[in-house]
Amino acid sequence: MARILIVEDNPEFCRMLLAYLSRHAHEGEISSVVSGGEAVARAQAFQPDVVIIGIQLPQGNGLETARAIGKIIPGCQFIILSMFDASRYQFLVKGIKVAAMIEKGALLEELLPAIKRALKPQSPLSRKRSFPPS
Repeated sequence: MARILIVEDNPEFCRMLLAYLSRHAHEGEISSVVSGGEAVARAQAFQPDVVIIGIQLPQGNGLETARAIGKIIPGCQFIILSMFDASRYQFLVKGIKVAAMIEKGALLEELLPAIKRALKPQSPLSRKRSFPPS
């Protein structure tokens, strides 16, 4: 069962994202927080497989937060969200296991394929997890 953590400071966007993933991730566990500080603590307790995270957050930016989570959970994959052309941030993601960088405007088209890529089996242990279920 895949565990997904959403880190998004816009409550309305976060609710929309939770509803969308809930409809498409029947067997997955989904949790959400609104700030970088909360994200690190939640990640430590929740142990997500994938973190969907915005670049700009209260209490630290999303890339700093992703690095901190990556140190705690080395196998965690990240989907970075941006309001702008996400490719312009690619030089800033060194040291982060980025499965995808997605502009928020293209989120509904690109998110599920990005999550599938992030959860693609990399070891015998990860083969037990799938999103969405096949």
